Amino acid sequence: MGSDDDGSLRGVSPVSAITAAFHHLHCNNPLGAGRLLLAALRRLERYPACFGGISVTVLCSDIRERIQALNANEPTPELARARILPAVSTQ
Repeated sequence: MGSDDDGSLRGVSPVSAITAAFHHLHCNNPLGAGRLLLAALRRLERYPACFGGISVTVLCSDIRERIQALNANEPTPELARARILPAVSTQ
């Protein structure tokens, strides 16, 4: 599998990359988790605030928090899972 220009994995959905990132955390691989979260964030930032019934804004915010925690070497058990919440319609 190759990479896109932004470093994200081609053919892997951002949500799948997030799932894989938390698997990496479970397996004590914070470097792999951080890379997957960053790739997912870069792809998600291209989406509208709400897409596919998911609040992309909330999800991106959660991913940024996890990346900051990983960069600060916080213990991985302290990292909560990212929230994949339904988008709320404003209509």
